[in-house]
Amino acid sequence: MLMKMKLTLQLKMAFMFVLLFGSFGFVTSPAQAADTFTNPIKTGAADPFVTWHDGWYYMLYTQVDRIDIWKSQDLTQIASGTSTRAFTPPASGWGSKNIWAPELHRINGKWYLYYTADDGTDANHRMFVLENSASDPTSGTWVSKGQVNTPNSFAIDGTVFENKGTLYFVWANRVGVMSLWISAMSDPWTLTGTPVKISSPTYSWEPNVNEGPAVLQRNGRIFMTYSGNGCGSDDYLLGLLTADENANLLLADSWVKSTSPVFSKANGVYGPGHNSFTRSPDGTEDWIVYHGNSVSGAGCTGARSARIQKVTWREDGTPFFGKPVGASVSLVKPSTGNPSDTDDVLFKIINLHSGKAVSVPGINPNPGGQVGQWTYEGNPDQQWTLEPSGDGYYKIRAYHSNMVLEVEGASLVGDADVIQNFDTNATHQQWKLLSQGNGYYSVQNRNSGQMLDLSGGNLSNGARFAQWPDNGLSPQRFRFEPIGDITMIGVESGKAVNVVGGSTANGANIALMDDNGCSCQKWRFESLGNGYFKVINRNSGQVIDIAGMSNTNGANIQQWPYLNNAGQHWRLLFMPDGTVSLRPQLNGLRVMEASGTANNANIRLYDALNTPNQLWWLMPH
Repeated sequence: MLMKMKLTLQLKMAFMFVLLFGSFGFVTSPAQAADTFTNPIKTGAADPFVTWHDGWYYMLYTQVDRIDIWKSQDLTQIASGTSTRAFTPPASGWGSKNIWAPELHRINGKWYLYYTADDGTDANHRMFVLENSASDPTSGTWVSKGQVNTPNSFAIDGTVFENKGTLYFVWANRVGVMSLWISAMSDPWTLTGTPVKISSPTYSWEPNVNEGPAVLQRNGRIFMTYSGNGCGSDDYLLGLLTADENANLLLADSWVKSTSPVFSKANGVYGPGHNSFTRSPDGTEDWIVYHGNSVSGAGCTGARSARIQKVTWREDGTPFFGKPVGASVSLVKPSTGNPSDTDDVLFKIINLHSGKAVSVPGINPNPGGQVGQWTYEGNPDQQWTLEPSGDGYYKIRAYHSNMVLEVEGASLVGDADVIQNFDTNATHQQWKLLSQGNGYYSVQNRNSGQMLDLSGGNLSNGARFAQWPDNGLSPQRFRFEPIGDITMIGVESGKAVNVVGGSTANGANIALMDDNGCSCQKWRFESLGNGYFKVINRNSGQVIDIAGMSNTNGANIQQWPYLNNAGQHWRLLFMPDGTVSLRPQLNGLRVMEASGTANNANIRLYDALNTPNQLWWLMPH
């Protein structure tokens, strides 16, 4: 993350250079069609599994009588990639028939291919392992490591994951109903200890079946999706188990089941399930890979196709999968780390009139989705980035869809809808933040000159946003609240705002220091609900404080326990280039500035001059 942050800072510095001295001559094509795709990515691909390694995606899926590995650098084009035969089964005997749900895992420098098969009798389904020591799984030789030693009953859909140095195997076992079991492993093909059942069908939406586990490890937790119901049903879907990474994963009570499905049929996609997870090439995004049918009643047939969409993350650190996206919808491809990809601070945008968040109700991923308000719940459709687009304007980009706010149809008419749409760099997608001097902003459209407005002052969840001529009223006022831990980097120095020595003491000084990822350089902006924030240090829990409530130039800035005074309340003033200044409630004509550019240069209060030592980049952690 630190390397990515430094790269992003360099890109932002380059952007400032462009603003000052002219463009690089880049040309952006409308909608950047080459950067979008539509689902499905591969037809006839049930139980899809995808992994990424050394610049390549590898895909496997149920082929029944063989296992091929598909390879491509572009996941969305994997159907046009190369395929290599990894396994042809023997003519008869155990593991020769009905080969299902292959998975490919890199463990301790070798590849392991797990698959389910039987001898022609369904009750004899068991799981098997192949090993390959080549760096590329489409080369080298696959060697059988035999059958996984699960209990002697119907067993399918095995997957593996590592946590805290222990390798675990999870699979679906059928004795009466289909349940999920877990066991530790002594090596990638051998279970050790006593297996434990961690999930059985308990809710009406998962009748008789828990199968197809897939693991996503983030934010100190282990998230395990699984498929509920039978694959023959349109209501095949995903549930979710969650465990703390420090818990005993071999205790059933360590796993908490979602009370409702987390992913189910929608938008003309039926029976979405049996998924896997992969990352974008630059490692910044998580993607869900799943199968679904395009028509009702297709069931467990070759009609199932592989589909992908981005996983987003709620503010509480849990994954949000949304709804299956229909086949006609263009989606932005997985991020490659190009300069056009964003790694910016996320903001919640709160309307002064209603106190509710700018949202895309229903977490709609589609272009043309109406922008409205909703009580803030930490969902990804309520999280936005601010991207300078030149001349003092910003693009306001939705985290969940990667689309930007626009006035529909470039309308000049009052009360025209504000929607999300693909970024075309058009003026009706650009907005100026006009400070109202109290931490609130009016948001002006570049094309029409009109303001983002809560239509009719409607207080209801789902009420729409539109444009309207400036009237100075609260439905046109918004505050922008940073989400999560933030590092503040000085524009002049390139150094981070830092509590000296990582101290937790009252009155510890705040100064510049090289950005090193220390928690003493991480700050949380906690809204006071009035346009101001207390700015809390992650390491100490104390806030940025003007020593002695001094109102003089050069007053020292330190950390101190929160006392709810005007020397501890700060508002953000956004600059045209994406930088910010921090102004205290104590005196809105003064700002936080650095006294120099070297390590340990003091942070102090001074008259607002908008000089580089008074401006800061906000960087995410």
